[in-house]
Amino acid sequence: MRMKELLENAVLSIELGVEDFESDDERRLLSAIRNLYAGVLLLCKQVLWNESPAGSDGALIYKELVPEKQADGAVLMKPKKAHRNTVDRRLIEERFKSLDLDLDWDRLTKLANIRNDAEHLFLKATPTVAREVLASAMPLIERLLVEHLEEEPLAVFKDEVWQKLLENKEIFDAQQARCRDTFKTVEWSGEVFTRALPFLRCPHCSSPLVRCVETDNMAFDNLWIECAECGEEIDREKLFEKAFGDVNDQEAYSIAKDGGMPSVTTCPICDREAWSRWDGRCVFCNEDQLICDLCETECDPEDYNTLDGLCSSCSWGMQKAMRDD
Repeated sequence: MRMKELLENAVLSIELGVEDFESDDERRLLSAIRNLYAGVLLLCKQVLWNESPAGSDGALIYKELVPEKQADGAVLMKPKKAHRNTVDRRLIEERFKSLDLDLDWDRLTKLANIRNDAEHLFLKATPTVAREVLASAMPLIERLLVEHLEEEPLAVFKDEVWQKLLENKEIFDAQQARCRDTFKTVEWSGEVFTRALPFLRCPHCSSPLVRCVETDNMAFDNLWIECAECGEEIDREKLFEKAFGDVNDQEAYSIAKDGGMPSVTTCPICDREAWSRWDGRCVFCNEDQLICDLCETECDPEDYNTLDGLCSSCSWGMQKAMRDD
């Protein structure tokens, strides 16, 4: 692989993504999403290639590395010759952070989620979803090129491509802002709801243009929510339950690194993914205390057994005592 090959492939993928988006053939919208996402990852890999030690064959872009002794006695980590699989998104984030290279990881996670939803869940893409990908990708592309690769977007792309990306972001941001504004007067009963708002997505068409239709009482239990693109009414609990999962996915790297717990977990009472550790309760059924019937200590949802009403320690002790008898 040549030094600039990754950059050239990244630029080509992004340009193809924009061309796919501009096509009148809706079948090419999914291709647009794939190409934009692939282009961003290729830019990330070019950054890692540039950061790799001299003579290591761009080692940092590969998953599996092995030590190789050099002629001067130094040891260099180089990619396995038989397994040259390149890094995925999570490894890219890990290596960037270990090198103190900054990027908007929340935006990259969101971009990956959009791509996965369009690819695996919906098997189709709408113009708005494709527009969201272009809008989400643009700041990442600009930062990777300008800050990390010291390249000017206008110099590496065809004249019309960068302008299309800029125009699209303005249009999409305006559409999404209008939908987001409809939630401003909602009386949220927990912090987790506001954190989930950026992840709301129509379960019918995957569009992010989800809006709250006005009600007399703007409490969560009274909300009427619909998709501004396909017009379908949306179940509010299912909508937010999916968004809570995306919040957890956004935090996955830091949780794995720091040994923490997901911000949202399954409520043992209603069995929904709605127990918020920020709020200390289930935001759907409002259960806020899980007390062990034996030792009377308050339990985390992960430490509570609903079958016997005991904490994991007491539950294990009771089972052991029964076996010993």
